[in-house]
Amino acid sequence: MIGQSVLFESCDGELKGAALLVTDAATNEILRWEPLGNGVDDRGQSVPSWVMFIKPAEGDELFGYSGCTECGARTNVYYDLTRKKIYTEYNGH
Repeated sequence: MIGQSVLFESCDGELKGAALLVTDAATNEILRWEPLGNGVDDRGQSVPSWVMFIKPAEGDELFGYSGCTECGARTNVYYDLTRKKIYTEYNGH
């Protein structure tokens, strides 16, 4: 599996954001697409997180990611063999 932080923009330029993309390295199948955002602008639309750091695995996770390198907040990404699903757990401050 490959985990990537992704920036995206729609063809008309209206939709912009950041997301976590997890794909199967052998088949290129998308296993998880998780848009990320942390606020709302003055029009009521989600404000994207423009920076995300992918971090090496700790313990039995696939990898982790965070928007900060100082505070210790981290989202851990795991694969559940029984359900054959990827899931995340937030490990806050």
